[in-house]
Amino acid sequence: CTPGPRLRLRCGPELELSGEAVALLPAGDGSEPRGGALVAEAALNSVHVKVWALGPPHRWGASSGCWHAVLDANMSTETTGHWQVRGLALWHNKPGPQVHAVLA
Repeated sequence: CTPGPRLRLRCGPELELSGEAVALLPAGDGSEPRGGALVAEAALNSVHVKVWALGPPHRWGASSGCWHAVLDANMSTETTGHWQVRGLALWHNKPGPQVHAVLA
């Protein structure tokens, strides 16, 4: 398997993603056109998932940066076998955003 081209999100300053699976969730309930977003990424040959928060556009020029790491986690508690990410999703939930990965 040869790696494909890297994905590029053109939202403010660039963030290079190393994963092949990407999920995007607009901030809030999606009704705010000026809100930020959450971006999840995962490599298809592992169970490691990273989630980044993208600040709203009016903060893109700020010196503090607009990308912030939210989650860097192993999605499997299983220690035997070889699991791989086959799907990735982000969605809103009452307690807060959730990331879900389909492993096989």
